[in-house]
Amino acid sequence: MAEHILVVDDDEFMRASLQMELEAAGYKVTAAENGYSAIELAKKETFDLVVTDVRMPGMSGIDALSAIREFQPMAKSIVITGYASPDAPVSAIKMRVDDYLMKPFSSEDFLKSVHISLERYRQHSLQDSSRLRFRESFVKLLMGIFAESRFSYLVGHSERVAGMALAMARELGFSPQRTQSLYLASLLHDIGIVELPAPLLEKSELMAAEYELIKNHPILARDLLAPFKELREIATMVLHHHERWEGGGYPSGLTGEKIPIESRIIAIAETFDSLTNERPYRKKLDRAEALAHIGRESARSFDPALVKAFTAVMETRLQDGSPAPLPLLIEGPAKATFLLNIAHTYAQMGNSEVARAAFASAEELLREEVCAPELMARVKFEKIHLLARDGKLKEALEEARAALEFAKEQSLQFAFAQITLFTISLRMKERDFKGLAEELAAVRETFHLWESAYDICVTDLFSSALQVMREEGPGGQASRFEEHLKSFLLRMEGGRFYDVMTLYGDLVYPVVRHALEKDILCDVISRVLSDESEPGVLPLIEKLIGADHQGTKLKVLDILSAMKGKGALELLSRAANDSDPAVAKKSSLLISKSPLEKTEAVLQVYFLGKFRVAVNSEPIDEDIWDTRKTRNLFSYLASRRGEVINEEKLMELFWSQGGDKARHSLYNAISQIRKIFTPLVGIAAKTIIQKRKDGYLFNKKLHCWVDIEEFDEHYHRGKYLADQGKWDEALLSLQRAERLYGGPFLEGSYEEWSDSLRFKLQTKFLEILQIMAHYFFDKKKYKVSIDYWKTILNWDNCFEDAYLGLMMCHYALEKNNEAIRIYHECTQTLKKELDLAPPPRIMEFYLKMIHGEPVELTL
Repeated sequence: MAEHILVVDDDEFMRASLQMELEAAGYKVTAAENGYSAIELAKKETFDLVVTDVRMPGMSGIDALSAIREFQPMAKSIVITGYASPDAPVSAIKMRVDDYLMKPFSSEDFLKSVHISLERYRQHSLQDSSRLRFRESFVKLLMGIFAESRFSYLVGHSERVAGMALAMARELGFSPQRTQSLYLASLLHDIGIVELPAPLLEKSELMAAEYELIKNHPILARDLLAPFKELREIATMVLHHHERWEGGGYPSGLTGEKIPIESRIIAIAETFDSLTNERPYRKKLDRAEALAHIGRESARSFDPALVKAFTAVMETRLQDGSPAPLPLLIEGPAKATFLLNIAHTYAQMGNSEVARAAFASAEELLREEVCAPELMARVKFEKIHLLARDGKLKEALEEARAALEFAKEQSLQFAFAQITLFTISLRMKERDFKGLAEELAAVRETFHLWESAYDICVTDLFSSALQVMREEGPGGQASRFEEHLKSFLLRMEGGRFYDVMTLYGDLVYPVVRHALEKDILCDVISRVLSDESEPGVLPLIEKLIGADHQGTKLKVLDILSAMKGKGALELLSRAANDSDPAVAKKSSLLISKSPLEKTEAVLQVYFLGKFRVAVNSEPIDEDIWDTRKTRNLFSYLASRRGEVINEEKLMELFWSQGGDKARHSLYNAISQIRKIFTPLVGIAAKTIIQKRKDGYLFNKKLHCWVDIEEFDEHYHRGKYLADQGKWDEALLSLQRAERLYGGPFLEGSYEEWSDSLRFKLQTKFLEILQIMAHYFFDKKKYKVSIDYWKTILNWDNCFEDAYLGLMMCHYALEKNNEAIRIYHECTQTLKKELDLAPPPRIMEFYLKMIHGEPVELTL
């Protein structure tokens, strides 16, 4: 198929000339007379390349390109102009156009530029589609590994089957490589169940059509494993583990030795484990009964020689014990990141038991992963948070000391500063103030180097709280208190870091109370506390209104008077009964003069990481969902808030059988959603899902906060400000978006409809990290840039630019050996994952470096 090119030029003759040349060269061409028309065309059609003039009436070609990339980020671009403006090339370079041609230019030069640009497009498209396919398969693969935990009767099934298969391999004298392949195939033999509807696996009786669905799981498993070159042999073993020796098995009906021997071994081991463990449809058998059943099926279902070997193995197995399992090839940083994100979510939701188990699993996986110290530091940091949240301060401090030692050994400067900061908060709770001022000054320097506004904000809070808690006197100390307090308040206001109030409310309260008592920065405090919809604001005001200082109470009443919500009304009403006459009188007067409105509850929907819903920052128990499909329907509509979704489309996604029964199920699910939320958000629940002529939509006007909407807003704002060179503001938005990204879209809950959105959001997240890495590289803050490049590789180990960025940073720090190591890591990873060599620029940089030639440090 011919590549599609969009030509944009206000000069009719030039536009027609370019179009004729391109069509003569075999390309499909669409022309636009100005930037506005080009943007509209880009919304409707897909283009591989955009060729645009710079100067055009109304909108420049550069601005048009910027808008087009919102719809088609992969399209290549060539800019042409007849004006020798010094600004145009700079703008074009910032836009990362593929070529910049000055008029007049020859047809030969023009077509050569087009050819080169489209060749880059083809290479990138091939790599991106390959990465997307691998990423999607890997997500499904991980989900399959955890799928057994959904069903109590399957927990440990694959591990037990793998243990028996391993014993068989040793009995039969398999080579180490063949043994490991069999072990892996055994562990993954039921991975296809992740693609099956959960209710099927819980039924005690199956209809014929349902049984046919379950029989597909070996094919589904093969399809999940096949994209991974190293697992293709294993995929074949898994595919045939339900074949029968005499034939009649599935999916291929193979007989005898045409069935791979590994598949025959798995079939016997799986049958034995199934028979000796309870299932929804029958009671378990004892070992002797299970072996007798397998013996009866010898030469019918099972290879008779293998039945004999299996019987011998099982007779000695009880005496010898189970052999130790071999390592699973896909364990490592990717799975650890998955577990870490799940653990973080459960910790936030207050489920410490699940969080602890996930943290422990992640730590175990990373113990041997010397290449992932940043992830290990994050695991340790999260564990300290969890212990502190559970009130185990002494254990948290012990864990913090070990974590600090680890971060120091691994030269993780930023992680060391973050752990130190949290350790300081723990010591302040224990009223251990020795040396804290110096430690705060040291971590502030690190956070300034990393330009982390959030961490600087928290550091200023701690510095203010330390002076209040130590009851330091007037003079210079008081002056420093005001300086730190002002910095804290302004940073919190500018970055909307209101979660600081939730995380460190026990420190915010004494600081704000002291400031109000001493009449310090009261106007700034009033501004910061004026938005009651922000989490942590009303709980803080409630504590302040209960203080024993009259002046503080009266100032807080002034703050409440500027609010219009239900929470403020309740606090004012409570203050009207205060024992202090002045406070009671002022509260009553404010209520009478400024009647407050009752606002509806704030619904919060989190898609990034594990899906969860909260009302007024209180997490909702997952048990509220009567069925998985009701929850999935809600999440689908909420992720497309304000968009009307056709009724037929919803049925196709969630009730694919169609017909009146599917339509009834859809109506019932929508009714259930409204019922679920009625006690949580009141009358607003009736309009949460609205019926329209063309379908259904999630109410855009509902008082609702959605993390992916917030993420998108900060992503676009940060990019725009960065393009304008307004980096102070850009960093706030980009860092805010970075902190919002708690994991992939709907992590741990794979749904096919979420694929494209998951990929789109993760692409934006990686772009944010890349922008930050470039920013710090350009400022010669190479250690900070290294952190961002490494984070990118933790998410996508085939991200070529990250390898180049790391190599350049290490080279700039005169760590050539480390840069060389990164090159070899890049080579091995790209060959293993994508069967590709490193791109020319990485190879060129490497060759110049090892030959001692001058290297230009530009990304």
